[in-house]
Amino acid sequence: MPETLKLELPLGDAIGEGTSGVVSPVLHSADGGRYAAKRLKCTSPKEALDLEVRLLRLCSAECSDIVRYAFACETATDYVLIFEACDVDLWDALTGAWSRGKASSMERRAWSMQLCRAVSHCHRLRVLHRDVNPWNVLLVLEGSDSSSARLGDFGLAVRMDSLELRGWETPGAAPLDDSAIGSLYSSPELGDVYGFPADVFSLGMTLLAIWASADLGEEELITLVEGAKQAACSASSSSHVGSLGKGLPWGLCSVLADALAHQAAARPSAASLRDRVEVASRTTLQQVKALFKTHCHQQLTPVVLGTVLDSLGSPKESNEEMVALAFRMLGSSGRMDVDSFLKWVFQEGSSVPA
Repeated sequence: MPETLKLELPLGDAIGEGTSGVVSPVLHSADGGRYAAKRLKCTSPKEALDLEVRLLRLCSAECSDIVRYAFACETATDYVLIFEACDVDLWDALTGAWSRGKASSMERRAWSMQLCRAVSHCHRLRVLHRDVNPWNVLLVLEGSDSSSARLGDFGLAVRMDSLELRGWETPGAAPLDDSAIGSLYSSPELGDVYGFPADVFSLGMTLLAIWASADLGEEELITLVEGAKQAACSASSSSHVGSLGKGLPWGLCSVLADALAHQAAARPSAASLRDRVEVASRTTLQQVKALFKTHCHQQLTPVVLGTVLDSLGSPKESNEEMVALAFRMLGSSGRMDVDSFLKWVFQEGSSVPA
């Protein structure tokens, strides 16, 4: 007679609901660790549930920036996925619902790099997440003034056997739904013909929210995100390099403008975006001002501006676009004042040309 394994999982009240199920805290564990349980919706096909479990296990095995898989089990009524417990979702942390208040620039940089590494790792394993957004990024407290970010909810994730997918349904995976297609964070092409660049777009939108929220309230942040999505959908995002967000570090505007390009083929890979974000988020406004004023003697020409931008580590193609746009908007007779350029880029009280 086969043996039956009895497993007791004392669960607390639901703390969230993902694409494929309801999440509750595990109140007690044998090893003393903190875990959460996701009771997967049995309305989803069994193979889709298996895929979510398999892809989370695969992606979290060698990447600490992804919610860590513990185990999964099936009962007569539920399919239960157990993973590490987190403390708050990113959106609550960005919009003030978190009791700790606004995050520091150092913490925002850490979240940005952790999220970039997570998406890049998934893509290296040929896993497309399809649902990157601030609600699926979870934070784990590390002391009183620090936290780390984890990418979670693999309910819509798929393994890419080719370079692109078509339509809302993929064999063996949960189908896309209205909430995924209509999300402000989803790429314009999602549900049509899409691939890894769709995740890069969602990653770019989430990074925009991380940095812009430093100076914006919740309603203002939503308005900014809506504007960025509309610009991408209308193929006009390249004209908004200087107006993506007031709180963004130097260089991040052009990096995010590339990630939010209307054409999927124009976006960088997740690995390239990770490297560019690392450079851009390290450079402060004060450092940029000092560099410009040391080398440019208060006046900029197209050649000098391009040289200084190159020295900051941004890709040459983005720098050439920035130079052309800046002189079209602000330049006069081939020369430009340094302060005018910096105010335009960082929106320090000046109106930014549309």
